[in-house]
Amino acid sequence: MGCSVVYYPPATTAAGGGLLSRNYDFPTTSAAQIMGIPAPPDVLVRLPAAMSEPYVMQWYPTDGGYASLAVHAFDPLAGTLDGINSAGLVVSILADEEALAMLGPLLEPHFGARGAVGLHELQMMRWLLDTCDSADQARQALLAVK
Repeated sequence: MGCSVVYYPPATTAAGGGLLSRNYDFPTTSAAQIMGIPAPPDVLVRLPAAMSEPYVMQWYPTDGGYASLAVHAFDPLAGTLDGINSAGLVVSILADEEALAMLGPLLEPHFGARGAVGLHELQMMRWLLDTCDSADQARQALLAVK
């Protein structure tokens, strides 16, 4: 499982604007099957595919944040996978098994009790869209937050 994204800088497109394209590389099995949770076959056939119901949502923060359009999954309020805000900032999250494997003992799976504080990676995407107006500002924000 992993996601792939390609980005074409403005100088490489006919319209002169940047272009990001994502491939939504997810299995067509349930979350239980992905995580190896045993279940009777009659239950497994009734479970929806893990990513079968993404949402496209528009956000208009009333507290001074940027308006945005984003694709959400897992959690409709904070499960941002991809998005763009009114300032032009684009975010896209990627799943990368090789990077996860490199974390080794530092990998902190979040099944059950939480062992860390701060924002989850999907909450982070929404936070960046709400608060940042450029890639430079988003980089600084990522370096400063838990």
